[in-house]
Amino acid sequence: MSRFHNEYKELRNARHLKAYPFTAIGGGVAWKQEILDPNVNKEALVLPTENKRALRHKLSALDKRVFSVLTRDARIPLRELAKQVEAPLHLVQRSKDFLINSQVIVFRCDVARRKFDYRFSLVVILRTSPESANELVRLMGKWAESRFCAEVFNKDNVVAIFGIRDTPLITSLLTRIEREAPAAEIVSYEIAYRMEKVYGWLLDPNGHQVGHVPLELA
Repeated sequence: MSRFHNEYKELRNARHLKAYPFTAIGGGVAWKQEILDPNVNKEALVLPTENKRALRHKLSALDKRVFSVLTRDARIPLRELAKQVEAPLHLVQRSKDFLINSQVIVFRCDVARRKFDYRFSLVVILRTSPESANELVRLMGKWAESRFCAEVFNKDNVVAIFGIRDTPLITSLLTRIEREAPAAEIVSYEIAYRMEKVYGWLLDPNGHQVGHVPLELA
């Protein structure tokens, strides 16, 4: 925690800091803007699921280098990727396939959210029984407003972040949680007017990326 606190100068004057390690993300990866024409075949736009079974082995030094480069540019051509990690093409392809098939890497597309009229975010902390947490995460993760939803190691064991277009929608969203997940307790909720960082990308006030924080695999 002290390393995290020292690396981000914005947090050095903070009086209180919380960190929530999470087990898995249940929402926000395949979120929707609801702007496609209703007549469009949306199933045709979904990438096919890989059926190959991932090999079970520890992450190698090459796997970690490939992961690091892909977090900076997920669309990098394979030959350029091999050049950057300084490894033969076939080994890089094998490493990339392993990372994808084992879901060490999950691809996500994001946008400058203010351009899509998501003016702020709603951060909701919830508490439910341990056996119900994963189901709650999956439920809320399917909602169009969901940007991040995860079960965390804490007595307040679910954290969700929703994209909000206007303040009246806050009440309707909280009411929906109470209606569809009556066993869950809403512990707290806060409005975030600006996201400084999303999935490793540093953002300017308009939501455009201006930098990248490297991710490292343990």
